[in-house]
Amino acid sequence: MNSYLVNFLTVCIGCHLANQVGAQTTLALAPTLTHQEQTKALNGITKTEKVDWLRRQVLDSRFGQLGLQNMFKGFEGRNYLNPEIPGVTKNINLLKSDSMPQAIGARRTLLYATKVYQDPRFQLEAVDQPVNEQYGRTDKDLVIRHKQTGQRARIEVKDVKPSSQRSDLKRIEAQIDKMAAEYKRTGELQAWVNRKETIPAIKEYAQQKGVPVYEKIPQEILPQVLDDLDRRSRTEARVRLAGGALSTLAGIALLYTSTRTLLEITRSDANDLTSYLRIGEQSALFVGGAGITASGIAQLGSRFATADSALARLDKIRKWGGRVGIVGVIIGEGLGIGVDYYNWDEMTARQRSASAVKHSVSIGGMLAAFGAGWLIGIETGPGAFAFGVAAAGATYAASKVATGMVENSYNRLDEAQKEEVRAYIYRHYGVTK
Repeated sequence: MNSYLVNFLTVCIGCHLANQVGAQTTLALAPTLTHQEQTKALNGITKTEKVDWLRRQVLDSRFGQLGLQNMFKGFEGRNYLNPEIPGVTKNINLLKSDSMPQAIGARRTLLYATKVYQDPRFQLEAVDQPVNEQYGRTDKDLVIRHKQTGQRARIEVKDVKPSSQRSDLKRIEAQIDKMAAEYKRTGELQAWVNRKETIPAIKEYAQQKGVPVYEKIPQEILPQVLDDLDRRSRTEARVRLAGGALSTLAGIALLYTSTRTLLEITRSDANDLTSYLRIGEQSALFVGGAGITASGIAQLGSRFATADSALARLDKIRKWGGRVGIVGVIIGEGLGIGVDYYNWDEMTARQRSASAVKHSVSIGGMLAAFGAGWLIGIETGPGAFAFGVAAAGATYAASKVATGMVENSYNRLDEAQKEEVRAYIYRHYGVTK
């Protein structure tokens, strides 16, 4: 073999061994490192070495050999948990805590995390993730992402007896409040899971806040919770996708129709009150269309975003765009009704019928859309309300279609009347067509 090649391979192997030895040396100093530094050091070793490190940590804890074999199953096969996932090393270290409740809580979290990590439908993104939002500070026990839809979810794992639940009710309710706030802020699905039976007061409070509660759930049957989160993720994704698409199309339709009508009014050189009201009507609809379009695009974008900051920004655009859109549509329809009322005496029967149908469809459709969004929202939350906003915006396009149908029916009626007159004349004078 070429001597240069031999030297090159020697250097490469030496560098690899040095990295391996460096990583293992770093991990040997684990007690003096923070859990973030330990996680970083784990990036330089193989899976087999990670398993050995996990085993050593459990053996050095209060749970020892018995805990390693009976609870963690030696971290073999489907019992393996990647210690590089943020928060795992923190809980591994807590197994050695002098506080028994803290060590038991860390063990419980790790066992639940292993079940999620091994489920092919989900990706475990973080364990004990700290959160500091406007609703307060908290930690998310398990943060997961549905691989197929990208939907994020949070699982709080508890082992609280009914007597402790009663004495700690206020704190539990405060945590449920934070979970509900996070759901509304980002659309992240929530699940409060307890190994023990849960008292009715907590279940009723959580139901009011829209946070599902699961009771009598040891880690062995956690897949039942994951099955439900899988179903909810798929449902939420469908509603968001449909709502985003409908909102975008409805917004574009509003922008197109309002822009075209505004151009027609300005080109007519009209200078009366009716024209000014029509300009206000179409301007409001234009703003509404822009807001609904932005809301729809943001909702579609949230399907592909993964970072918390990006999801939060898109959610703000979705909410404020939807609000601006609905306000614009309501103001526009109100001005439209005002214009028709102002000119009612001068309108023909055809125009009055067209106006009545258009506004009835608009108002009735918006109310029906909001009602549907509210009912669906009981199950799917923010995405369903956004769907209601999108459907409400789409009713304006429906009103345009209805107006066109009335106009066409009158046109057909006029042509039929003309044909009857022509036929009568031909018959009366004996003239063929």
